[in-house]
Amino acid sequence: MRKWRLIVGLVAAAAIATGVLAATSFGAGGTGAVASFTGRIKIEHSSNITPTSAWSTVGQVSLPVGSWVISAHTVVTLAGVAPEGTVVECDLTAPDAVMGYTATGLLPTKANDVRDLSAQTVADMPNGGTAALVCRLNDRGDSKLVLARGTSIIATSVAGTSGA
Repeated sequence: MRKWRLIVGLVAAAAIATGVLAATSFGAGGTGAVASFTGRIKIEHSSNITPTSAWSTVGQVSLPVGSWVISAHTVVTLAGVAPEGTVVECDLTAPDAVMGYTATGLLPTKANDVRDLSAQTVADMPNGGTAALVCRLNDRGDSKLVLARGTSIIATSVAGTSGA
């Protein structure tokens, strides 16, 4: 288990470091935002196939007016013994953006109960807004406890129609 924690930690650290480099080096004017969340967020079931308030928000970042390239990453895991696997779906949402979708299956067997999820999108936000990574379990029968952890959201300002 320590090996997996080390690998997951290194992947998350690399994602954050890459985002910091991109946010400070490659964005228009070198502006950007990085948000990292160290806690564990429980992911709930939702019968809505598109994100609503019933989806679990695992991380979010507020962004000013501008055009943005946004990336998000999280690690999902079963938080205990489960007789069956489950599917986790996540969307990266932001105003005036196409949702960045990602999904994975979690199996209850060792080494198959932890998965990385990543999503990307672009947003042209004339009024600013919030970029959020929201997730759900897609089957009510999946009443197992699923947690998201090591979540990060990286937004890099780019030239666009919002005057960024």
